[in-house]
Amino acid sequence: MKILVSTRKTQGLRKRTDFCFVPDGEPVIPCSITCDHDVDGDCGCRRSMIGIHCRKATTTVEVVETNMNEADFIKLVVDECKRYFGLVEDVQRIVRLLQESLEQFDVGMILECRDSELKQRKE
Repeated sequence: MKILVSTRKTQGLRKRTDFCFVPDGEPVIPCSITCDHDVDGDCGCRRSMIGIHCRKATTTVEVVETNMNEADFIKLVVDECKRYFGLVEDVQRIVRLLQESLEQFDVGMILECRDSELKQRKE
């Protein structure tokens, strides 16, 4: 199954707005709460993904193939949400939407989130 993990590849391409506070290789999920500021504004919520273990953000992610199935990945995300936030509402829906969107991307592609939409990162 394909998932997204944090990467520092292509970091700095967007000189003013790139950041990566997530260890390389950590699975990431979309930011579930976003503000209405500009995508390149100071907040960063509309252009980042969140590490499921560290709960920090990154603007660059990579598509990788894992030996997990969807149920394993959902359980991993649910367990982390329970551990840190005490809630798991909509986790299955979020994971399934993420999986559907990854179908269009190949393993090894570097992506970025722009206004809550995944796109291939262009150099």
